[in-house]
Amino acid sequence: MVKVTRIARCRYGRELLNWLNRACARNVTELTQQDVATYVYQRSVKLTPGTITTMVSALGCFVSYLSSTGQCSIPLPIYIPRPKPIYEIPAYQALTTQEIKSILQSFDLNTSVGKRDYCLARCMTELGLRTDDAARISLDNIDWRHQVLTLDPGKNHRQHRLPIPDLLLEAMVDYVQNGRPSTTGRALFVYHRAPLGQAVTAATVRGVIRRAFVRAGIAGDRHQVHRFRHTMATRLLSSGQTIKSIADVLGHQSYEASNRYTHVDIDNLSDVAMPWPQGDEI
Repeated sequence: MVKVTRIARCRYGRELLNWLNRACARNVTELTQQDVATYVYQRSVKLTPGTITTMVSALGCFVSYLSSTGQCSIPLPIYIPRPKPIYEIPAYQALTTQEIKSILQSFDLNTSVGKRDYCLARCMTELGLRTDDAARISLDNIDWRHQVLTLDPGKNHRQHRLPIPDLLLEAMVDYVQNGRPSTTGRALFVYHRAPLGQAVTAATVRGVIRRAFVRAGIAGDRHQVHRFRHTMATRLLSSGQTIKSIADVLGHQSYEASNRYTHVDIDNLSDVAMPWPQGDEI
């Protein structure tokens, strides 16, 4: 289990216990299955379908742990009812070629940090990586000769291999040779100040990209970093790639997940649209 998942599961468990104490004036030994169900339904009102699924999964593991260690009396196996997720097409659009160009041009390549951040942005735009995947890239993951990046098992629990485009490879080489601090660590992207030489975190990657959006004058919200993945999926779909191919590139285990990343191609829809019948034709 990756670190970001462990942190999230601990947070959901802590929030459940805080709610139990605050709203019900009871402690963990008095926790019931109805309490968990009530909490989930109350929280679900303000959460997205994806977050609800994540929360229920985390709480299932947490309550199972409490039960198996005798800290509560809820019988195993744990069942937590939840609203059925209904995934909607995201409201934001794929980035245009000019917007991506503006983002990449916003980095100062005359500084070592600028070289690092530019290379990070290239990883996001050309490979559609998740922020935690980009942060975890190791020098040992890169086959320089064959231009292949192997991602260690992360969110999908399996190894993932991607071809490295020429411009991204050039950015990687430039950063390693002319920007990356000397360190015994094997992470590709490291901090240039304290903690010097340690691998950057996913939060650092998000900060790098969000600041680039601001410099490029592109409006966005907290989801703007994920727009790179939506953009890649949309462009692959527009170029005729199958959902399976898109799932392989994005590292999805299910085609349903890839479907949620692809936006409607208006140009292609116009080719298959049927004419609306006139009044006298109905």
